Amino acid sequence: MRILWRIALLGCFWGILPGNPAFAQSLAGCSGIDSVNGPKVVLDKLEFKNLTGATSVLTSESEIPFILELKSRLKNLFPDTQPTPVLCANRAPNSDGSDFVSDLVKTLHGRDVLLELWGTIKAREQNSKQALRADILMIIIPVRYYDSAEELDFHILSSTKIPQQDDMEIAAIKMTLGAEFDVYTSIAHGIKELKTGFYDKAIKYFANARSQWETAMEGDLLASSATDQKQVLAYIKGLEQKAITEAGADNQYTGDLSAVMDVIEERGP
Repeated sequence: MRILWRIALLGCFWGILPGNPAFAQSLAGCSGIDSVNGPKVVLDKLEFKNLTGATSVLTSESEIPFILELKSRLKNLFPDTQPTPVLCANRAPNSDGSDFVSDLVKTLHGRDVLLELWGTIKAREQNSKQALRADILMIIIPVRYYDSAEELDFHILSSTKIPQQDDMEIAAIKMTLGAEFDVYTSIAHGIKELKTGFYDKAIKYFANARSQWETAMEGDLLASSATDQKQVLAYIKGLEQKAITEAGADNQYTGDLSAVMDVIEERGP
């Protein structure tokens, strides 16, 4: 189990020339990226293979349980913005994230994409029990667009779990939409707020991300090594401090900086 970290720049589809292979790949089944307004989460091809070998695509429009869980999660996490899920079941980026060249990243960021996700989940027998093997890839668009100094934008979440329920597909959905999904989407939201000068909102997103991550660490709910988990936590703490620093240095800031700092103090060092 591990998280691979890499950084680059993210962008918009219109910034890529039609002759560029990445341009064609980026548009495959993804018309919603340009037609849907507001913040969005892009769900590329996420395959689920059951014990008989039959394959379904969780991110297709026919997979109602996945869509309902996704919408409910986004609504509960972000009641003010409620990011829109965009299904791109025909799009399958490379497993190393190399499709996300700077022009594409710029376009995606310009279209308010927060997170892009794809991968595979396979059911199998393990010690006479049904288990799930997941290899889920996520890329946090605002991190790759803005932050070339930190290796936090691209994640490969590889893990095996024995579900506590008989419905393997439901278990696969919960495995996909776990703590990492929640926290990475919160980080993306916070960075966009920070870059537009909404410091109070940014710090709330970062504080929520930190709380969720610490809870997941304590509950052993993360598909990453202890070292990687600590790196993410340190990154979130750095974002919290950055929001305070930038708010204090911004002459246009009219919020209550002391209240923002109180949020950090409540979370502890």
